[in-house]
This record gives sequence, structure tokens and C-alpha cells, in this order.
Amino acid sequence: MTLPPSLHTDDTRCSCGAAGKTNFCVTHGGGKRCQEPGCDKCARDKTDFCVTHGGGKRCQESGCPSGAVGKTDFCITHGGGKRCHESGCDKAAEGKTDFCITHGGGKRCQEPGCDKAARDKSDFSVGHGGAKRCQEPGCDKSAIGKTDFCKRHGGGKRCQEPGCDKSAVDKSDFCIRYGGGKRCQEPGCHKSARRNTDFCSGHGSMRLATTACRSSTTPWLGPQLLLGSTTSTSASSSSRPPITLFRTRTSPLSNISRTSPS
Repeated sequence: MTLPPSLHTDDTRCSCGAAGKTNFCVTHGGGKRCQEPGCDKCARDKTDFCVTHGGGKRCQESGCPSGAVGKTDFCITHGGGKRCHESGCDKAAEGKTDFCITHGGGKRCQEPGCDKAARDKSDFSVGHGGAKRCQEPGCDKSAIGKTDFCKRHGGGKRCQEPGCDKSAVDKSDFCIRYGGGKRCQEPGCHKSARRNTDFCSGHGSMRLATTACRSSTTPWLGPQLLLGSTTSTSASSSSRPPITLFRTRTSPLSNISRTSPS
């Protein structure tokens, strides 16, 4: 069997078994190879193609074209493969570790003092230059997903609203304007929630103001003062003249007649 140039190896430390009628293991080019032109990966199971090109066992989730992982019937996205051992986490474990990236699994960044995960095949996290970079000239941000650009320059998942070219937010199919991302939890409000809160900017400010008023030592004067009521509602003040709230203060000097110097 003639190996592709990228698979030739002089490594004699490999203890894996040779695959099929070849003299090499699957990693070093042995076994049946994918029939897709230009692909040198191994064909999976009894198919003629690798996982990327449709070979092997497929995910049983309806409409999913990805390959099933390990001895499970689903891909990583739909719960297949080894899962993170952190209590309450259902994400996939990374590499040969028992944890997902968030909980310390997988390869870590080699930058001193950084404990984030190394991205793709690099030795560094996104912040320290790892992963594929945006191909836009002058941009040093990381490319999103399987695209060649960052979000700003058109990479990543885009909004599915016809005519909209903004990026889809979180796990939704739409941008913030068309309903994507986390929404405000205030009943009847359909605006987007801000950052790490459960409310939009309007309802978040109202709740902060209410909390501040309740925690203040100043007596609550009621909503009429806030609404700018012009009369007192007390029964004892019914005979009194109306009280104007929030009047514009005038300067004491405004009533002094000004005369030009002779």
C-alpha cells in the first residue's frame, strides 16, 4: 500500500495494531481510506467514506447529518459521546479528559497565567492568538465557526430574516432585532434582555429604582409626586389652595429692576 505523503511516518513507538491488510494503524495511514477525492482519512465502519464525508454511523436525531460519536446513537450536539463529569453539566467531555472546556477539560492555553482552553490545533486561547483568525485585512479577531471571518465581517451564523445580514444571537436563528437571543422577562415585553440580566434596559432600570426606594430611609410619598400631581389629596387640605409641585425656582434677583448706569 502506498501512503499519501502526509501519512508517511518513521515513528516506531506506535503500539497500535495494523488495520486490515496494511502494515499501519488507522492513525498512520493503514486500513481502508475515504474515497472522497483529496481526503486521506480512514473510511468508517463498512462504508467507503470518513465521518466528514458521510461515512460511518449517523446521528439518529431527525434532520441531523452529523456522525454518531463512540458507541452512542447521537452526535456530540445531540448528547452523544462522552459527557462532562461536572455535576449538573451535560456538555461533551473534551479529548481524553473527563470534563468539558468550561470545567477544565481539553488542551489548555500555554500563555503563563491563562487557564482558558487552547483553540483548534493551536497552543493558545482566542485571546492569546489561538484558533483561526479573521481573513479581513487588518482584523485580528478570531473567525467564527467554520467560516473565515469574525462576526463583524460576516462570519458565524447569520440571521434567518430575509434581507438581514446581522449575526444570529446565542442559539437562536435570528438577531436581536428579529427576536433572537434572550428576551425580557417582564410580562408583555418582547425586547431583548441586557447582558447578564433577565430584563431589558427599561424594566431593569425600573426594578433598580424600586429596590433603591424600598431600601431608602426616606418615607415613600406615593406615585402622585412622581407623576407631578398639582393638588394635595389629603382630606384636611381640601380648603387649602392647590400646591404646585416641582415649580421652577426663580432667582431672588429677578424682581430687582435693572437700570442702566447714567
